[in-house]
Amino acid sequence: MRKRRNSSADLEREVILSVIILYVLICAAMIGIHYLQPGGTATVTSSSSPSHADRAGKE
Repeated sequence: MRKRRNSSADLEREVILSVIILYVLICAAMIGIHYLQPGGTATVTSSSSPSHADRAGKE
């Protein structure tokens, strides 16, 4: 029974570590995209929503 408990704790630790690593990778990607975006360019949208018309130049 002790072995099963230890194996369960190892699995739990592995899942927690995997989630933390995934979170760090997603955060790093988002920060990287934020800083690597070219500056001085207008942001446009492909949305056809009327609320986005001013951003897409469709008035």
